[in-house]
Amino acid sequence: MKKIHLILLIFLGCTGMFNLHASSGQALAHVSPPALPDPAFEAFEGLVTYRFKIPWEGIYLYVEGYKNNANQDVTASWPGNLITPDSDGFYCFTYDNSSYEWINGKLNDSPSGAHNNLLYRSGSDDLKDGNAYWILYDDNGNWQTPQQDWPQARNTDGNAPQQPSTIYLGDTGLLFGCDSWGTVNTNWTKWRIWISQTQDLKAGFTTDYVSDKTGNDYSDSEHKTAPSPQFTATGTWYWGIQVDYGENPIAWYAQAGTAWNDMITAGELSSKANLSVNVLPINSPVNPSAQTPTGGIDLSWTKNAQAHDVMIVRIQSGQSFTEPVQGTEYLINGTIGNGKVIYIGDAESWNDNADLAAATGYTYKFYSVNKHYYSQGIASSEVTTPGSAATDHFRSNGSGAWNEIAWQSSSNNELWIDASLIPTASAASITIQEGNTVSYTGNLTLSGDFYLSKNAEFISTGTLTASKIYVKVKAEEFDKWYFAGFPFAISSIAGVTLSGDPFTKGTHYDLATYNEVTRASHASGWEYETNLPLAAGKGYAFWVSADVKDLSLTLEATTTDISDAVKTSATTTLTYTTGTGLDSDKGWNFIAHPIASSASVALGAGSGNFLYTYNPVDGSYATSEGTVENLKPFDAYFVKTAETSNKDLSFSNSWQGSQSLNGTEEKMTLYMGDNHSSYKSIIRTKAQSTDGYDALYDAPHLMPLLPQTPQIYTLIQTEKMAINSITGNAPVALGVRVPVAGTYTISWNNLFVDKQARLHDNQGATIDMNERSSYTFTTTAGNEINDRFSIRFTLTGISQVDNESLKIYSTDGEIVLEGLSGNTSIRLYDLLGKNIHQALTSGKSYRIKVPDRGIYIIEANKVRSKVICR
Repeated sequence: MKKIHLILLIFLGCTGMFNLHASSGQALAHVSPPALPDPAFEAFEGLVTYRFKIPWEGIYLYVEGYKNNANQDVTASWPGNLITPDSDGFYCFTYDNSSYEWINGKLNDSPSGAHNNLLYRSGSDDLKDGNAYWILYDDNGNWQTPQQDWPQARNTDGNAPQQPSTIYLGDTGLLFGCDSWGTVNTNWTKWRIWISQTQDLKAGFTTDYVSDKTGNDYSDSEHKTAPSPQFTATGTWYWGIQVDYGENPIAWYAQAGTAWNDMITAGELSSKANLSVNVLPINSPVNPSAQTPTGGIDLSWTKNAQAHDVMIVRIQSGQSFTEPVQGTEYLINGTIGNGKVIYIGDAESWNDNADLAAATGYTYKFYSVNKHYYSQGIASSEVTTPGSAATDHFRSNGSGAWNEIAWQSSSNNELWIDASLIPTASAASITIQEGNTVSYTGNLTLSGDFYLSKNAEFISTGTLTASKIYVKVKAEEFDKWYFAGFPFAISSIAGVTLSGDPFTKGTHYDLATYNEVTRASHASGWEYETNLPLAAGKGYAFWVSADVKDLSLTLEATTTDISDAVKTSATTTLTYTTGTGLDSDKGWNFIAHPIASSASVALGAGSGNFLYTYNPVDGSYATSEGTVENLKPFDAYFVKTAETSNKDLSFSNSWQGSQSLNGTEEKMTLYMGDNHSSYKSIIRTKAQSTDGYDALYDAPHLMPLLPQTPQIYTLIQTEKMAINSITGNAPVALGVRVPVAGTYTISWNNLFVDKQARLHDNQGATIDMNERSSYTFTTTAGNEINDRFSIRFTLTGISQVDNESLKIYSTDGEIVLEGLSGNTSIRLYDLLGKNIHQALTSGKSYRIKVPDRGIYIIEANKVRSKVICR
């Protein structure tokens, strides 16, 4: 097979070409594209159609100096005169290798001749040597996509390359540009900047494509500019402009030139640049100064000539600076090694007075900042703060004794650091933060203010006086009620302002208290509180609007002496309030926690005193009897007493006791809500109780403050119970209250051993409560459902297993199981239902060490037994 070269000559005088203009608007001549290599392709037997797409009209084809299959010279075959594309925009030339002639596009009138390989077109000038011939080839018989004519580019206005004269580390968005023009396949370009530390631009960084043509990424502007990526290192950087013509290849302006030249170069050289810039280090600030403070440390400096922002880092005496990491963003109060960032901004002075420790030396380092890149930095001389804590503010940062506590200090009560001094009686203020405990031996008289936080603890054996006493109450929930109470009277309530508006009662916060006399007459006892001061020892319900951005209220005490409140114990008197209501309506007290530390309280076994703690998240109450531990300072509780004479409750922060219900009764705890997080109700055995309401043993149910909270309770006739004490096996009516129609779940923890319990739903099934732990039901209406559910009991006869196959007994603080066979699943519960041990054993015997004397429930392969450890 002979080789054939097809050479296309592009007619340059046709429509659709680029329109070049100099800065004066004068039209410029088009410069021909460069010559391309001249490979060959194989011709095939039969008809060979060469079909390709060229965007310009006016094309001639020349076949030069090769033979066809018959060894005939086809040099003189001229296929076409101003051949036009077909309907799809393709040019088709067909040569028949059998008849040795062109089938399609034959010449109608010959050109005037060929001389020295120069082609002529009728009526045209000579085409000179060096003009481009566009060659379509493929040695395997497949045509390559034809090369395109490329747009032209040069330095802007024919001058030096358009680039910034000075670039500093961190600079970004700097404009680079060139003159360029034209379309490819009628597409205008879009463009972007590449920068690289090597001449290969693709090894560097680029921006997004930009355009100045509204509604289109492509622009027909002659002068093109684009913002640069960020220069992230000093030294030489190379740059270039990349243009994109949509479906066509990419073109580059990466070589400086004052004359118009093609933007494209061959192969990988297209993105190799000789355009370069030098990136300079950032200049540091000058004249740094740190002066001994009168109310902080006065800092001053002069910004660099580029007016870059300044970052200041502070270290204490004896520490060393760690340099910032280039490209890393630092924030005020952040750390860099040992240093703390105390300022970032565009000023030239600053008073550092936020968190300085007394009698401490500090050194500062000043950096110029350019978009998270930093100068070398320049340090100040060391300056030392005064050595007195008299004007400092202190707050606890741990727990322990006064002189062992980890304190924090601040010169302006805002920003804090770990203090090198312990607060003295002359400190500006002292705050015990929430969750911390501080003890003090002896008397303490402060010239400044003393702040206590709700759920913080302060314990003293002596007295405590201060200029002013405050309590900070954190809003546990927004737009919900939560409880608080104080062992001393409160004269004022303060909080943050909203857009300059005063923090006002009834708008941003509200208060309610409880009228026990009203409740004793069988009516709701809640009343909005309108008057200050708030009474000592009385419980209050607080509400804070979600619009308030601050998380706490600051309440000022009416007294400057709270010696009684910081003692280790206190006594609160309960009153049995009578009225016209039911027995369960009488004897309610809403009381404040009486001391400034966590405490336990002995309600009194068999006395009919029940304590109710409130959960503001879902509005539920937890009911306790006997000894209750871990009651938090500045909290408030409901206590229901059945004693007709006044009852004194003794609170103590050193009380050691059990939180379980008194006695040896078994019980079942029922829950309403997900994950046992909402209301619960208790049914228990109590030998002294009756089937009716017993003020000593039955605790009335409290309605929540949130109407959307699901509730569960038992019923004694029509009275709702939180704790219901039973003796026999009579059915217990179970009630629920749901806010809306829907599907709900009742769950339980059943620790009855000698009773078989079954939940009966008169609209559904009967559930074995010994085998299952929950039941889901659907209701078509909200509100109370008091006539649907009941729990029915039968005796199991099981209190302790002792037979030939299995023996369970206690000895020397251990529970022993003997006569086991095969794999046995063992679980041990206390009377609160807490799983305190579990195991899977394959032996014949097993021992469990119990934590204390008492009654335990042991389960072996789901069979339960009661064990008394004496």
